[in-house]
Amino acid sequence: MMRGSVAVRRRYRRVELVAGDWERTDVAVPTTFIGRWRGLRAVRSGTILLPGSSVHTLGMASPLRVVAIDASGVVVSNRVVERGRICTVPRAAWMLELPVSDEGPPLGNPVEVVASSG
Repeated sequence: MMRGSVAVRRRYRRVELVAGDWERTDVAVPTTFIGRWRGLRAVRSGTILLPGSSVHTLGMASPLRVVAIDASGVVVSNRVVERGRICTVPRAAWMLELPVSDEGPPLGNPVEVVASSG
């Protein structure tokens, strides 16, 4: 994408996730360092999928539900993380941040990307 004479890179792509009965259609996946650093604070959809095994809730106004997904796509942790904390799950390859009101996918369920855009 071009804005004026400077190339602008999209910070997020969108995916649809399914894990059993749980489904989310507008999950943001950051494509830049800034997108990963800002995390859920910058996402309007309220759900973000981040690569890695840890996330922080520094600067958040409320707690988050954090779901850890291993390299094979299976949920290995689903917990609420209070604001101002760091959450690390060594077995995780991906961390899914959700609002606390969302129960998220259950432990042991495989998570699949069924659609992608951007």
